[in-house]
Amino acid sequence: MLEARDKSARQTGFEPREDAQNPGLLAALGEAARALLENQESTGALRAALRALARGLGVPWAYARGPALLGPVWVSLEGDLPPDLGGLVENLSSPLALEQGPDGLGGLLVLPLAGGGLLAFADRRPRRWSSEEQGYIRTAGALLWGFMRAEELRQYLELLFRLGQGLSAELDGPGVFRYCVEVVAETFGYNLVSIYLREGDELVLQHQVGYTQWLERLPIGNGVMARCVRSGRPVLVEDAAQDPDFIYPMPGILSDVAVPLKVDGEAVGVLNVESTTRRLGPGDLELLKLVGRALSLFLERDLALRRLVSTQAENTWLSQETRAQARRLGLLYALSRRLLSVQGADEATRLFVEELHSSFGYGLVAVYYQEGRVLVARHHRGYYLNHPRIPLGQGVTSRCYLSGHSILLQNPTQDPDFLVVNERVCSALFVPLRVRGEVVGTVNVEEEKRPLDRADLELVEAAAALLQATLERLQTLNSLAQSEQRFRTLVEHLPLGLLLFDPGSLEIHYANPKMHELLGVKDLRGVSMAQLWTGENTHRALARVERLRRGEPELPWVEQPLHRAGGGLLEAETTGLALPQEGLILSIVRDISERKAAERRMEFLAFHDPLTGLLNRAGLVRQAEALLRPGGAATLLYIDLNETKMINDAYGHLAGDALIRQVAERLQRLPLALVARVGGDEFVLLLEGQPPVEELGRMLRVVLEAPIWVADRELHVTLSAGAARYPEHGTDLSELMRAADVAMYQAKRSGRLWLGYTPELDQGLRSRLEALQRLRGALKKRQIRPYFQPIVDLRSGRPWGLEALARWVGEGLLPELFIPLAEESGLIHRLDRLVLYQAVRLTASREEQLSLNLSPRSLLEDSLLRWLERVLAKWGFPVRRLWLEVTENVLMDSPLRVRERLGALKEMGLNVALDDFGSGYSSLSYLSELPIDLIKIDRRFTAGIGRSSRSEAVLRSVVALAQNLGLLCLAEGVELPEQREWLREAGCTLGQGYLFGPPQALGEG
Repeated sequence: MLEARDKSARQTGFEPREDAQNPGLLAALGEAARALLENQESTGALRAALRALARGLGVPWAYARGPALLGPVWVSLEGDLPPDLGGLVENLSSPLALEQGPDGLGGLLVLPLAGGGLLAFADRRPRRWSSEEQGYIRTAGALLWGFMRAEELRQYLELLFRLGQGLSAELDGPGVFRYCVEVVAETFGYNLVSIYLREGDELVLQHQVGYTQWLERLPIGNGVMARCVRSGRPVLVEDAAQDPDFIYPMPGILSDVAVPLKVDGEAVGVLNVESTTRRLGPGDLELLKLVGRALSLFLERDLALRRLVSTQAENTWLSQETRAQARRLGLLYALSRRLLSVQGADEATRLFVEELHSSFGYGLVAVYYQEGRVLVARHHRGYYLNHPRIPLGQGVTSRCYLSGHSILLQNPTQDPDFLVVNERVCSALFVPLRVRGEVVGTVNVEEEKRPLDRADLELVEAAAALLQATLERLQTLNSLAQSEQRFRTLVEHLPLGLLLFDPGSLEIHYANPKMHELLGVKDLRGVSMAQLWTGENTHRALARVERLRRGEPELPWVEQPLHRAGGGLLEAETTGLALPQEGLILSIVRDISERKAAERRMEFLAFHDPLTGLLNRAGLVRQAEALLRPGGAATLLYIDLNETKMINDAYGHLAGDALIRQVAERLQRLPLALVARVGGDEFVLLLEGQPPVEELGRMLRVVLEAPIWVADRELHVTLSAGAARYPEHGTDLSELMRAADVAMYQAKRSGRLWLGYTPELDQGLRSRLEALQRLRGALKKRQIRPYFQPIVDLRSGRPWGLEALARWVGEGLLPELFIPLAEESGLIHRLDRLVLYQAVRLTASREEQLSLNLSPRSLLEDSLLRWLERVLAKWGFPVRRLWLEVTENVLMDSPLRVRERLGALKEMGLNVALDDFGSGYSSLSYLSELPIDLIKIDRRFTAGIGRSSRSEAVLRSVVALAQNLGLLCLAEGVELPEQREWLREAGCTLGQGYLFGPPQALGEG
């Protein structure tokens, strides 16, 4: 107690002084000390001591406040109390001596005490406090602080004792909370006490006393208690009205103390004390902190006990589980060791089932594998299997297989899918078997004596995983074996040659069969690569080997000929790969003989004709430079065969090719000449120098003077040629070929063997071009029109029909000029259609027959029939009145196509006439086969009437032939009455000529 008082004196702001030893003041101090020691009731003792101290100072009022007091203590020697002295010095933290106090007081002397205590004296009148009096109050403060502290310690000890008794008892959590709340309330007289524990984000009430209204739950984010738990620190709210966080569970609460309850340093709850009778201060805070620490110790002890109990139970379980797990691991290890030795899937399955039955101790075990739409039991142990084959979709086995998930049945008979094999089965489990992620079967385990649990399911799943791994290993080994076999087969049959050799010694270790075949040897092992390389390529090959030795993984392909057995070279491409693990180099060899031959062939074809082997146009250009040199002279012949198309049509294109080849061979035999084929049946001869004209003619005649055999037939063919000379007719090959081509064209038109080029030929060509341009314009402007010449019935003399003849009106050309020009230029079909269209339009309303000649090109045009149908329908022209004439020359060009087209015209209802009959040599052979209705006799025979008995004999024969074949007969060129009478007497039906009228436009006289 004395030590406490000395400590209190040192904690005050006044230092001890000797003048505090005034006898009057000391007497007062002694009286106060006796009052504190003799009085048993603490508040009464304090009041008696304060009176003695006040009398010693000669003041009417004394005031004290301390941590052990339930409230401030006032003493008045005169009966009345001064104004609220406590409010005036509420926040005082240092000694204060005033001559004139506030609110009408006189002198005021105040001393703060430790722990929030306070000692004050007040006088009615102003007074000056002496140093003796200030020393006196310091000594009095030490005396009173020691008394109050001792009282506080007594209460603390009493509280701790009661708490210790309660907390050491075997109370559960709610009992402890109830006991603590009631002890705190009873011991210190607090009227509102509660304990809350944290549950998630809320504080939940455990027990409380004194409340008429309370809060069962508080969010962890609201209120003073939540602030205390969040921060983990005690909270003192001396004035609840001033704290914005304070939540009123009931009205009238003045202040609050919240102390956190901690376990392992973390706030898990709160002890909360609220007061409606007085303001709580620091002393209350210190007291409740002590209570909180005690309660926290209990919570920690309780948690430790529960952890200890849990740990003991867990240790027991772990010990048991460890032993069980060790046994399971031992079984799985033994199973895995045995599965490593199996060589096949059936053997692995049998071993697996036997181990689960005998070593693992499961009563009924079976393994099913999927085969099509059925699960088949591959092996089983422990029971007679009632279901060796289970269709997919039936039973729990199918369900396991289809879902891919394990199934544990504690009471399998309750599952409607369960297929009963034994009435005594009490539990079952099913585990899917997978190989490379795909379900291939199931493992079934059933028990009669004990229930299966999750541990059994996990054990069987682990064992099934070992079987799966084994099946995958066996599948991998099988795949590797197959892959190795395929690889060996691939290498043995690879179309590439393979060589493995040592990069240092170059000795060959392996060569595949293709390599032996390419080089023509039986065994290359032990042979040096240097023996295969050719001399000029050896240095490059060694450099490539060195690149692989330095670390390049592979080399690009290069051409590298190799020596073959017995001499000769293999044209080859090679590449190399480094095989570091084997310390060897793999050389891959590709035979490029065919490719090189193809390249040479392509090079040849780029400049030669594939059919004849002669130079083509490009080859001629390349080689002609040597002959067409400045200062030199040369002659170019442009040759065209005349009967090629006819031979192609008559005997086929193979015959035409044979003709071309034979002509090429003869041309190649000509001396000092470059020979080229520049078109289908066109050849060019380029001769050095300028041979005489007679020599050129002799050369051309020699080429074709002997017959040519084509399609087992002896043929005589002709040619047309044009000649041009260098440098007179052209300074390069192109100009020479143009000039010779012009000459050849004119030779062909004039029927000559050959013709030399002259500038006048170009003039004729230009004239034809100009005529062609005029013809195009005339067709566009419709200046080509039909003129009609009458056809008369010779027996009656009446008009029978009209023949439409093409005429160029205005300053145009004669028919014998522009019609051949249209044939040559390809305009004939436009001309024929124009004339036919106009003729049909102009004669649609007449009754005579209309006859019109069609060229071969127009006749064979694909769209002719559709076009005729549209034109006749447009003008309403009767099909039976139209006669289309074809010349017998068309029969020689394409006889089969002509016969088909004439048949189609007849099917339309048109009539067909054969024009210029007798002008060819093979007409009679077609009369019985062609679908014709009329024969027109050429005017040359009509002109011989009365002048040539032979012509008259031919006429009589033709007329008789027509009558016998049922055909009409028409004679052209009738100009004299005698001719008309002769023809009528001979039986000719129709006549046409100037005797009956010239061709003229309709409407003219």
